[in-house]
Amino acid sequence: MSNRDRRLAALAQEIAYLLRSLEVQDISFKFGSQMIFPSTWSKVADALVGASPRISVQVAPGELIRQRAAATYNLQANCLMFRSFLVPKFAEGRGAIVHECLHAIQDKHQLKGDTSEIEAAAHVAEAWYHINAGTRRASPFRGELMELVEKIRSRKLASMPAILTTEEQGRFKAAISTGGYYKDRQISFNGW
Repeated sequence: MSNRDRRLAALAQEIAYLLRSLEVQDISFKFGSQMIFPSTWSKVADALVGASPRISVQVAPGELIRQRAAATYNLQANCLMFRSFLVPKFAEGRGAIVHECLHAIQDKHQLKGDTSEIEAAAHVAEAWYHINAGTRRASPFRGELMELVEKIRSRKLASMPAILTTEEQGRFKAAISTGGYYKDRQISFNGW
């Protein structure tokens, strides 16, 4: 095994550890047709490590610097791609990992929804992670986005369903599209 392969395996282990953490396992909500459960985070962690991983990990700095992203999930290759091996070392990078791993969950379950719903659910997970981890300042989200995530998170803490109402979903989608948090693109999940 080459030094790079060892580093990639260690990166996959680090991501799996993050996905099994209490800060991530607590993230459970319903946004439109997107239903996220704690067990789904563990499934992605399991798919990253083991004898025959179903999700690969790559470091591709040039590709992601052009996209101005710390991480991305490649649907066609079932691959998490990172700008550097250091991404998980920083709170902003860990939030990006949670966001991209939610796309892996959506891919695994071939969840339906328009692009804004798919991206909005990933943004909810990322913001929720930052709240749980105490790293709100590292989150790219401010104002109404964080308030909405706090609201659904507080429902879960009160043993109520963490479901965004139709009105809340609309507000969240509008906030991420006007805030420039995603580019509208066609998404077609293939499962892994």
